[in-house]
Amino acid sequence: MTLITIQKRCYTVEEAAQVLGIGRDLCYDMVKAGEIPSLHLGRIYRVPIVQLNAYLAGDLKREVVLNEKRLNGETKAKSDNIH
Repeated sequence: MTLITIQKRCYTVEEAAQVLGIGRDLCYDMVKAGEIPSLHLGRIYRVPIVQLNAYLAGDLKREVVLNEKRLNGETKAKSDNIH
């Protein structure tokens, strides 16, 4: 018998709230407002672990701006000063 290990890639909103140390209702409000990166799958929301970690590290805003620049053809070196 072969065991398959599945790595969790998303948190529920409740789990994300625990990670952030905030209440469930506040976390849902932040997800719905787009303040916390999330996936909306039918009637449920999921918070990608990688994006939540980037959000906590303050890197998410920088990554979003870099992606927008790439889409607009404004690519530069990685040393762009984005705050």
